[in-house]
Amino acid sequence: MPNVIELESQGEQVQEFFDSLPHSPGETLIKRKGRRPIIVVTPESEAQNSEWTSEKNERRFGLIQKKIAGNATPLELGELACLQEEVDAWIDKVAPRPLEEAEQILASLIDRILKKQSGSEQ
Repeated sequence: MPNVIELESQGEQVQEFFDSLPHSPGETLIKRKGRRPIIVVTPESEAQNSEWTSEKNERRFGLIQKKIAGNATPLELGELACLQEEVDAWIDKVAPRPLEEAEQILASLIDRILKKQSGSEQ
């Protein structure tokens, strides 16, 4: 499994550097004098607004199986991440999760816990 670094948690200069890298699909080799190079993989991805298809889902399942088997390439892992983001966006579009009701239940449970704790402390 690849290491994941959230770019948003890095400094502004680091974010600007990565934004300046090529956005075309493939691998970018970053050479560092006297140190091991870094390979940045940019997977192929369709627009986030495109429809989700059974072909994309089959590809996603195949990539998940390769990941579990431990033989997915870095490019395939990047493609899987893009497909996963795309399917999540599609699900949110066609069948949004009812978060409002879940938030009300959570607030009710927290309220009950707090009442029990304050009652037991008295």
